[in-house]
Amino acid sequence: MTQKPQLVCDNALFDVFIGAGLYQELYDWWSANGLDAGEHYVNEPVTITTDERGRRTIHYTAPLYEPGQPMHGTEKRSAPLKVEPPAHWPTA
Repeated sequence: MTQKPQLVCDNALFDVFIGAGLYQELYDWWSANGLDAGEHYVNEPVTITTDERGRRTIHYTAPLYEPGQPMHGTEKRSAPLKVEPPAHWPTA
């Protein structure tokens, strides 16, 4: 059975990360998982799910841009989890 998603970050937690001085650590984790920090739209949650085989996946919303233009939408994306988030990070 698939477990309930683990919340890594959302709009409120992003402010907590900033206030706690963990901004760089959050983006280092993002990069360690093979993602570009610009791919995370901070107004939407980042979650991790575990499927019945134990595979863990990051789910996030990415902003959509055209070169030289403002954001024109968002897209739901996912990527395999390579590096677990640190245990000391704030949670909901």
